[in-house]
Amino acid sequence: MKHLVYILTCIVLLVGCNGHKHPKPTPNANITIKSPTEVWVGWAGNINYEIECSTSGGNESTTLWAESNVSWITNIRCYGKKVIYDIKANNSDERRSGVITLHYGNKGADVTVVQQPEADMEFEARTLSGSDYYGKSETNDNLYNYHVILSEDGLSDDGYLYEESEYYFLDLYSEKSTSYYNRWTLPYGTYSTDSGDVGTTYSYRIKTESNNLYTETAIATATIEVSSQGINARLTLETGESVNVWYCGTPEVKSNSGDALSTLVEDYTFNIKGATLIGTFEDSTFGSNRKECKLYVFEKLDMSTGDYSGDLFQLTLILPKNVDSIAGTYRRGVTDYSFVAGGIQNINEEGMEPSDSWYMSEDNSRVAPIKSGEITIKEGEDGLYTITMDVRDDGNNSIKGTIETTVYIVE
Repeated sequence: MKHLVYILTCIVLLVGCNGHKHPKPTPNANITIKSPTEVWVGWAGNINYEIECSTSGGNESTTLWAESNVSWITNIRCYGKKVIYDIKANNSDERRSGVITLHYGNKGADVTVVQQPEADMEFEARTLSGSDYYGKSETNDNLYNYHVILSEDGLSDDGYLYEESEYYFLDLYSEKSTSYYNRWTLPYGTYSTDSGDVGTTYSYRIKTESNNLYTETAIATATIEVSSQGINARLTLETGESVNVWYCGTPEVKSNSGDALSTLVEDYTFNIKGATLIGTFEDSTFGSNRKECKLYVFEKLDMSTGDYSGDLFQLTLILPKNVDSIAGTYRRGVTDYSFVAGGIQNINEEGMEPSDSWYMSEDNSRVAPIKSGEITIKEGEDGLYTITMDVRDDGNNSIKGTIETTVYIVE
């Protein structure tokens, strides 16, 4: 009987720790995770997720093995320096997380797996390219405004959306500011429409197709978590559809000022009175329910000769089809009351031809495409308009000031 108890005890020791022998002391053993230590996955789950690692030390009996603390991470197996696992679907309305622990001798290393809740749609963003920091918003409790674009491809050099792509525009407000426009990190924390720090006016989903066709859907509700690991958003569209959107990586935005078209070397401010504004309406390439207004603002213009002097602002504004007044507040975008970012339409022996929204001096010693910020146009009496601009070029120089002007619209 004593022999039987002894044999049973040995068997328990052999199959303990998920069937692995208790490792012998291996003081020189070490394990390092080479792939991300936090992984975000969709609600439907899948098979053959991989973890890459490196090991050192140990002895001939030291092997790599792994285990999880949750049942929905399953079928864990080790091949060389890889751990492969499967994930079951998450049919709940709550995000969940689990940990996979890799063992090598007496050393261990953890990988956290975060799985999204069930949703109608899911989207994993690869870049924050095109996102803007607008600074303090006087119309939103003096909070600091960040306009974040989540996409796979970013924006083109001219500020346009790529065809056959998907974009999520999120208008966020924070009590925290950033000191730099050319490189900033979205403040960490939770943003939501319930608390008022996600604005719905400029938050929407765009799905582009070919031939400049696209579908735009407003975001009705949002809860967005921002951390050093990335951005995790749960959205409800105006259609009632739920969407999981996430971006893995530090939520940092960098400018491409090294490739800037702007010739500005510092911020530029202005205060112009008695200017002349000439505009034309035309069909919009951003939908049959919209039109575009091409505006040219001349600091000094001789209407009889066409000669001008001083500053020139060239703007492309997007308006609803049935609206005749240009009064409103415009931000860069492709929706109603947006301005189209400046770019280059053509380059030839005579130079470049600026398209859409630009600032230029009379002698072209200062030229700058307008890439971000806000333009407000107010209509006064007797055909007078006030244009307030707080924008930035592609070198992240500020272009800021006020223009008082009369306006001539040519249909």
